[in-house]
This record gives sequence, C-alpha cells and structure tokens, in this order.
Amino acid sequence: MSKDININVQHVTRVEGHGNIVLNVKEGKIRQVQWQISEAPRFFEAMLRGRSYDELRPITSRICGICSIGHSLTSLKATEDALGIDISV
Repeated sequence: MSKDININVQHVTRVEGHGNIVLNVKEGKIRQVQWQISEAPRFFEAMLRGRSYDELRPITSRICGICSIGHSLTSLKATEDALGIDISV
C-alpha cells in the first residue's frame, strides 16, 4: 500500500469567497496542508464609514456566516485600538 496521498479539493463554497483544501503526504509524512481562501476585495469598510463605534461589531459579524465570531473579535479589537483602550488580563 502506497504511503503517498494527494488530496486537492477545489472550490469549497461555504466560505466568504471560495476555498481550496490541499493535502500532500509523501512516504507517510505530511509535506503540505493548506486551507486556501481566495476572495476579491468587497470593500465592507465602506459600510462602516460614519457609523458609531457601537454599530461596528454587529455589522462586521454578518460578513461571513462561518467566521462571525472571528469578525466580531477583530472588530472589537480594532475599535479598542482606535479608542486607545487596553483590556486587562
């Protein structure tokens, strides 16, 4: 039985834009694992211009149904940085 495996899944569509999955195993050792997300610029930033800081997180959390938590946390971090807020640990 060969210990070489090549998997290449093109156009995973349940992500914002589209994604690819690449896995290559050579002689039983993983050589390459990639989760590739390609997305053309969609300029979501334009929806945020002129908004109050407390509107940013709810808007950005809806950019992608899979990544809502990641977008929420990133939006909150950017807002904190813009306002000079340091969160204690």
